[in-house]
Amino acid sequence: MQKKVQINEASSIDLKEKMAFSGISFGSTLISESLATFALYYFTDILLLPAASISIILFSVHMFDSAVDPFIGYYIDKRTTRHGKYLGYIYYWTPVFCMLYIGLFLPISFSRPIRVALCFILYMLFSAAFSIAQVARNPLLVAMTCDQQERQLLNTIRTTSGITATIVIQYFMLKMVSGLGGESEQLGFTYTAIIFSAVAVLVILTGVRAIKERNIAKNNHMGMLESLKLVMKSKEVVFIFLMIFANYTGISVKAQAAIYYMKYFIDRQDLTSVFLLVGIGSSLLMQPVIVYAAKRYSNQRLIFTGSIGGALSMLLIGFADTSLPLLMCGNILFGITTAFPANLITTYTANISDVFSKEQDASFNAIINSTVSLAGRMGYSVAGAIIALVLHFSAYQPNTEQTGSALFGIQVTFVLITCLSYVGVAVSVACSQKLVKSKL
Repeated sequence: MQKKVQINEASSIDLKEKMAFSGISFGSTLISESLATFALYYFTDILLLPAASISIILFSVHMFDSAVDPFIGYYIDKRTTRHGKYLGYIYYWTPVFCMLYIGLFLPISFSRPIRVALCFILYMLFSAAFSIAQVARNPLLVAMTCDQQERQLLNTIRTTSGITATIVIQYFMLKMVSGLGGESEQLGFTYTAIIFSAVAVLVILTGVRAIKERNIAKNNHMGMLESLKLVMKSKEVVFIFLMIFANYTGISVKAQAAIYYMKYFIDRQDLTSVFLLVGIGSSLLMQPVIVYAAKRYSNQRLIFTGSIGGALSMLLIGFADTSLPLLMCGNILFGITTAFPANLITTYTANISDVFSKEQDASFNAIINSTVSLAGRMGYSVAGAIIALVLHFSAYQPNTEQTGSALFGIQVTFVLITCLSYVGVAVSVACSQKLVKSKL
C-alpha cells in the first residue's frame, strides 16, 4: 500500500498570497542577479583586481557553497520553525545576506592583496547566508500546493517577478550607479546596493508573513548520508542536476560576458542596458504563452525545444558580428526560446521532489532542491571562472582598447560557451524524458 504524505489543504491560494510569493522572488532575484551580472565587472574594472584572482574567488566560493547546500537542505527537512517548515529560514537570514551584499560594494582603499582577501571573505559569508534562505525558498512551490496546474501558475508568477527584477537590474542598475555616484562609479555601486538591499528586505519579509504552507511531509528522520545517497540514486534527480547546471551556466555566461561584448567587441557600451533589456523583456512577454503551452505539452518537450532555440539564437548573434539589427534579432529570439527552460525547470523539479517525498513518506523537498540548487551555483561559478580565465589568458586590460586576442576571447566566450550550455540542457532533458514520463 502506498504511503501518503500529510497534507493540509484547508485553504486556497488567494491573490494576496500569490503576490507575496512574487515579492519573495523579486527581492531574492534583485540581490542574486545584480551580483551575477555585475560582480565580475565591479571587481575587475572598478576595484581593479586581477582577473585571475577573481576567477579563484568566484570558483572557490561557489564550489564550497555548493558542497554545503545539501547539508542545509537536510537540516531544514528535519526541523520546523515557528514561522513554518521553510519560511522561518527565509525570514531570519534575509537581513543577514542583504547586509553582506552591501559590504561587497563598499569602497575599499586598501592595498590590492587586502582588497582581494576582503572580497573573498565577504563573498563567502554572503554566499553562505544567501544559500540558507535560497534552499528554504525553493521548496515553497511544493509546500504551497500539490496541484500541478496551480503549481505551474505559481511558478510562472515567480518567474515573471524574477524577470521583472532582472529587467530593473540590467536596464537601471548602471544608470543608478551613474546618477547616484556622479564621477565616482564606486560610490554609485555602494548607494545602489543599499537601495536594492532595503527593497529586498521589505518585499521578502512582507511576503513571508502572508504565505501559508499546506503540502508538508513529516520531518525526515534518516541520517544525512543515507538521505543524500537515496536522493542521488534517483536518475531523475541526476538529470535535473545536469539540466540546471547547464542552464545556469548559459544564463550566467551570457549575462556577464554581454557587458564586455557590448563595451569592447561592439564598441557600444551605451547600448548595454538596452541589449540586456531586449532579451529579458522578450522572456517576460512569453510567460502567459508558457502557462498555455504547459497545459498542452509536457515540460520535457517544451524545455528541449526552448533550449535548442536558445543555442541557435546564440549562433545567430555570433554571425551578426557587429550588425546591431541582427544582434538585437538574435537576442529577442534568445529571450523567447530560453523563457521555456527558465520557467519550466523549476516546476519540473518541484513535481519530481513531491513524488519522491510521497514515495518515502518523509520530507525530502529541501534536500532535493538544495542538491539541484548546487548545480545552479556550480553553473554560476564555472561561468564566472571561465570568463575571468579567458580575460586573463587573452591579455585583457580593463578600460582600454583591447587586442585582437582579447576581442576573440570575449566573442568566443559570449557566443560559443552560451550555445554549448543550452545544447547541454537539451541533451539532459532528452535523456530524462523516458524515466520521468511514467511518474508525472
